[in-house]
Amino acid sequence: MNMMEHQNLYQHFRKEERLFIDRVYEWKMRVEDTYIPFVTPFLNPREQFIISTLFSEKDCVQLYFNGIFEQGERKRALMTFADEAHQDDFGQVLFSIRYPQKFAQLKHNRILGTLLGQGIKREHIGDIVTNGEEWQIVVTKQVAPYIKENCKKVGSISVGFDEIDYCKKIEPMMSYQLLHTTVSSLRLDALLATTFHLSRQTVKEYIENGLVSVNWKEETKGHTEITLADTVSLRRYGRIVLHDVQGISKSGKLKVQIYIVNNKK
Repeated sequence: MNMMEHQNLYQHFRKEERLFIDRVYEWKMRVEDTYIPFVTPFLNPREQFIISTLFSEKDCVQLYFNGIFEQGERKRALMTFADEAHQDDFGQVLFSIRYPQKFAQLKHNRILGTLLGQGIKREHIGDIVTNGEEWQIVVTKQVAPYIKENCKKVGSISVGFDEIDYCKKIEPMMSYQLLHTTVSSLRLDALLATTFHLSRQTVKEYIENGLVSVNWKEETKGHTEITLADTVSLRRYGRIVLHDVQGISKSGKLKVQIYIVNNKK
């Protein structure tokens, strides 16, 4: 990809995504120049989608994704000249979180908050999952020793982080529903209202009260346009991902496919 092609890509993405596109371009150029593989930080689904669009079958540099959990959200990307990738190439550690299961209950946001409170950047943290009893977390190898030595509590609950083999990963307790529906537009408020069967006024209030995020960033504008692979979160309701836009219905509405993700914990 030359500089002109790189600049032309901007028109297909949001302005705030240009910095990320520049980073991807720099990573790719580094691999092309040095022939040294590069592993990105953990990426959310939208970032994974963006990277995928910046690579083509004609590229000499190959692109692979891995986050240990096949259906997980957060994954690292490997850029390499190799024709295949292996689990160990992604620099990830799988921890089982040890805690008194009979007397305490962990929650995703508390685990994440504890790690962020320790100064660990979000880009070093992958999926945090549970099967209803056990909790596991994926992190980069860079921060794994620090977490193991320093993270002893989640709130008031005593915990330990035990490194385990990838083959011992649990089956995450998540539910996915693929919704086929029609919407008047791809506006944030329209998608939320249709998906969760809410009035536009109710959605408007949720957005204004800071209960909605797009790609893990709070969004306060209901007219924001949602694009493919965007993850939209509405507190207390769950998350949705715009999976596909399949044309226009006879009534003039957009036919869309939306994944509804409900974390049961």
